[in-house]
Amino acid sequence: MVNVFLERLKCLFVNLFLGITFATAILFCVSCTEKNKIEGLTVEYTENYICVDTKEPRFGWRMKSDNNSRCIFQTAYQIEVIDEDGNNVWNSGKIESDQSQNIIYNGETLLPKTRYDWTVTV
Repeated sequence: MVNVFLERLKCLFVNLFLGITFATAILFCVSCTEKNKIEGLTVEYTENYICVDTKEPRFGWRMKSDNNSRCIFQTAYQIEVIDEDGNNVWNSGKIESDQSQNIIYNGETLLPKTRYDWTVTV
């Protein structure tokens, strides 16, 4: 009878420990993702670009955490390029990749003397 009680008590403590550990891990990861941001957006390896003279420019970015956490990483990205009239000229769709540099443009032909804006979601 005592052995059954001790086994049940042991099982209760193991489950309680695992539950607290799992909840702590989730809270830790959520707190990391809330403070992440993208910085250092580049086109052809330049942050302050004025003109790009290539048909297939390369994009890049960096992820940064406000609290210098080491738990952040990228698992996917999506790039959108919009012309000066607001038309979407390229949407990469969701790409499962940790790559964040040297992403080659693969959309409509870019026109000369035209302003394009781009965004990335990771």
